[in-house]
Amino acid sequence: THSASLRATASTVARSFAGAPQTVGGLFACSENPLTRLKGGPQIVGGEYWCNDCKLTSLKGAPKSLASDFNCERNQLPSLEGGPQDVGGNFNCHSNLLTSLQGAPQDVGGNFSCSGNNLATLHGSPATIGGDFRCDNNQLTTLEGGSRTVGGDFTSLHNPLLNGLKGLPSVSGMIYSDFGDFSGQRVPKILLIPAEKARRPEEWVELIAQQRKKAFLRVIQKHR
Repeated sequence: THSASLRATASTVARSFAGAPQTVGGLFACSENPLTRLKGGPQIVGGEYWCNDCKLTSLKGAPKSLASDFNCERNQLPSLEGGPQDVGGNFNCHSNLLTSLQGAPQDVGGNFSCSGNNLATLHGSPATIGGDFRCDNNQLTTLEGGSRTVGGDFTSLHNPLLNGLKGLPSVSGMIYSDFGDFSGQRVPKILLIPAEKARRPEEWVELIAQQRKKAFLRVIQKHR
């Protein structure tokens, strides 16, 4: 069956996809329903796919590819396995129960947000992100093993266990971190090498300021 667009919001109280069309030409929205899975839902969606604010514990049954946005924020997802693997727009999975990004799409044309989860690493994150990458409010201990390129900004604020920015992807925009805000082309090198000991963010900020002061003084002395 085919539908131009389908919106089943909380007022509908959908508990399953029994009888749902398998092809939707535009927007598909099943947000704010007591759904725990997507099995039986449409496999071809021409517009955005919204399944946020439900009670999902699995993405199995989602379309494999989407030209537009996929939003599964504020569910109870422990994993992204079974979700779409190619997303042309934004992919939003923030505020779930994720401890890993395994199963995430490998290419995201827009923004990718995995903020507000329980991630210790970014292993499994999309190799290429066309827009912004947000991974703030997690339990990250490293950025290594994550995305290769980010076309917009990269935000890793409020990750108290992160000790430096080693493993940072190539970022075209700005970097917003607990160690300061930097242009993607002007990240202090000291943040990109393994630290000899754990440092609090404020210690890094002070150390970077000291290095910049020394570099400035060297320039002044050189031109005397």
